[in-house]
Amino acid sequence: MALLCLVFASAAAAATVEGEVSAEDGGAPLEGVLVCAWDAEEEFSELEEELCEPTDADGLYEITGLPAGQYVVEFWPGYKHLPYFGEYWDDREFFSTADEIELGSLQTADEIDAELEASGVIEGTVVAEQGGEPLQYVEVCAYSKSGGRCAWTDEEGEYAIGELAADDYTVEFWDLEGTYMSQWYDNHDHPEEADEIEVEPGEPSDEIDATMRPGGRIQGKVTVAATGAGIEEMLVCAIENSERLAECGFTGPQGNYTLYALSGGAYKVAFSIDLSEWFTGEADEPDGYDTQYYDGQSTLAAASPVTVVPPGTVAGINARFGPPPAPPPVAPVSGVAKKKKPAAKACRKGFKKRKVKGKKRCVKIHKGKKGGEKKSGRGAKGRALSRFGAVRIQP
Repeated sequence: MALLCLVFASAAAAATVEGEVSAEDGGAPLEGVLVCAWDAEEEFSELEEELCEPTDADGLYEITGLPAGQYVVEFWPGYKHLPYFGEYWDDREFFSTADEIELGSLQTADEIDAELEASGVIEGTVVAEQGGEPLQYVEVCAYSKSGGRCAWTDEEGEYAIGELAADDYTVEFWDLEGTYMSQWYDNHDHPEEADEIEVEPGEPSDEIDATMRPGGRIQGKVTVAATGAGIEEMLVCAIENSERLAECGFTGPQGNYTLYALSGGAYKVAFSIDLSEWFTGEADEPDGYDTQYYDGQSTLAAASPVTVVPPGTVAGINARFGPPPAPPPVAPVSGVAKKKKPAAKACRKGFKKRKVKGKKRCVKIHKGKKGGEKKSGRGAKGRALSRFGAVRIQP
């Protein structure tokens, strides 16, 4: 019984915030604006879902069950993709500048109202090229000279980007799962080719749709040359036309990486690329490794290109860092080594190979007089020797 009384006492001690949301300049009440009471000490604090409530058909809301404390109230039309700018109470653009509401137990803060300014909206549907199935979790971003806003497609492939000021926008479609190539409206690969969309607050936009094609992939592994161990969290980028970073990613625990959603063409792959050096020219290697390009090159110009044909995958685009392993020691030869026969020496100038007492030796030749003949008293053998002269063994 005591516990039940405590529960009722806690519920009774809760505070309430209520009010009305309408269009600016005394316009119609707005249904579907999500109103949230945030802890004034921390934006997007972990409140229970019931502490945010949408407005009803009359633009009214009521948030109950709030503990005593300081609150900031937000009005968010993006909950239902309404063409209005969100704001904080009282008519503030940012959380940091919002007026705080102090609530005590059993207190109700009423007339916490908002009049929302009309904004532009870009909306449409994203589907796959093959089969036309709707694509969920595609991020769609609208960019103008002053900045950009993004939204995600739902399970029907539909999206809406609200709170857009009057301006010209380009729209990018990017697949979170990496299956489909990113593109710019209307079916362009690069932002400089994108069609511009004119947005006017309060006016409905045309359907800005996209049909997405599957992309190719580059896969590989980054290791330490001496040990073969994988290098984790190394940045790897595919560079298109030797100037544009088409896709980047990080290596996993084993040094493996995959670059997703690449359009067809030739790419140069950079490992341990330093983005500050790439964009500003100031070198800084935060991971301790110098930038390397496939295949083992130190400059972008010398890098070997990798050709991607969607939806195929090019594997084996690897990199190794550091000195190679030391060569293994030469094992001693067991047993008695066979003595090699020395190579036969050539005779010096003026000597020739001749057989002397059954062995080939280098002997010097002394020629006798032309047509002369020594008398040796040894018959035919003596005459043969006299024809070549005396024999001398090379020392």
